[in-house]
Amino acid sequence: MMAGEVGDEADAAGDCTGSVLAMPAAGSAKWKPPFLPDASRPSLRTLHAQQVRQAHRDAGGNVTETARCLGASRNTVYRALRGSAR
Repeated sequence: MMAGEVGDEADAAGDCTGSVLAMPAAGSAKWKPPFLPDASRPSLRTLHAQQVRQAHRDAGGNVTETARCLGASRNTVYRALRGSAR
């Protein structure tokens, strides 16, 4: 398949280069923390839940694929999704 062509869903399922996963790693030269005043800075738990939810959307709602792309267990994904619904 050539670049730019649309493949079937099986091809897309193995692709873990979504917006969440393509972000530069913390500590890399390209990564800069967002400037937020202390009062409006989200908690680490909130940021984690947002990242998992975005990866879950990118994986089409497939928890197993989400876990594989994030390098986490399915239990971790379920826990983050359940915690974000509170």
